[in-house]
Amino acid sequence: MNVQPGHYPILEAKQLWRTFSGKHSFFRRKQQGLHALQGVDLSVQAGEVLGVVGESGCGKSTLARLLVGLDRPSRGDVYFNNTPIHRPDSQHMLGMYDKENKYSLAKSLQYVFQDAVSALNPRKTVAMSLQEPMQYLLGLTRQRSEARLKQLMVQVKLPYELLQRYPHELSGGQAQRVGIARALAADPKVLVLDEPVSALDVSVQAQVLNVLLELKQTHKLTYVFISHDLSVVEKISQRVSVMYFGRVVEQGPVNDVFQQPCHPYTRLLLASIPRLDQSLDMSGMDSSTELPDPFNPPKGCAFAPRCSRAKPTCFQKQPTLSTMPGEQHTAACHFPHLS
Repeated sequence: MNVQPGHYPILEAKQLWRTFSGKHSFFRRKQQGLHALQGVDLSVQAGEVLGVVGESGCGKSTLARLLVGLDRPSRGDVYFNNTPIHRPDSQHMLGMYDKENKYSLAKSLQYVFQDAVSALNPRKTVAMSLQEPMQYLLGLTRQRSEARLKQLMVQVKLPYELLQRYPHELSGGQAQRVGIARALAADPKVLVLDEPVSALDVSVQAQVLNVLLELKQTHKLTYVFISHDLSVVEKISQRVSVMYFGRVVEQGPVNDVFQQPCHPYTRLLLASIPRLDQSLDMSGMDSSTELPDPFNPPKGCAFAPRCSRAKPTCFQKQPTLSTMPGEQHTAACHFPHLS
């Protein structure tokens, strides 16, 4: 994304790699490391919603954990307001343990988990779970945090009576909204949401999405919204990054990417969802679901074995993100679809 001098993205990833060590045993040699992320670049402007889409196993959740500092990249870094969030000589987030600005990044960056019930302490009531970040990150007294509880419940559209319930007493939609409220309790600037509605019924999904959209406006929030559901991403996001096999293969404004997809993988994803507008030509698309071996990745484009348009170059050379027709639309393909 083009940024004017002095106007940095609020959250940015630069050449993020995350490699997990291979397993070994007495009877076989250690396997090559698994590259969950391979040189991922993305940026998010303040007040924007960036959607991140892709199949299970493409690296979306690994990326989410790196963006909020729950995991450390093997290479590259994440920048919040142009400041790296990891110390070069430490396993911890820079802001989390900085003596002069304690917990600054933990307050600014919050994570909403996919499994909301499991993310909540089963031995704590909703009220206790919501008060914890207020007390530890904002330094509020118990009395002041109690005064804010009702405000949070109103914002996520939950009845005040739920504050005395335990996680197992909540429905899926209620638990997810409690998870959102818990993230909001720290008064963050950015929320990274990892599949926040994937486990919910369609009607409940709509309710949670509407809550998120309202909160974005009232709190001037920035979202990184991770999902495998393109229809949900299309509804909530301004821009989208499409991931495949640990890499970003296409990104740009939602309308550009969804209406004129240039990468064959993006076209395959779009072909899998029902659409009223059938003007997009999906002829010749390979619907194979076979993924490359993560411990023995292909030399060239990882999507080449599934692509009906692949040529010898695709199997030999890794494509890089290149500018496509349309503002800020890029795709990593040697032979992109250009209409």
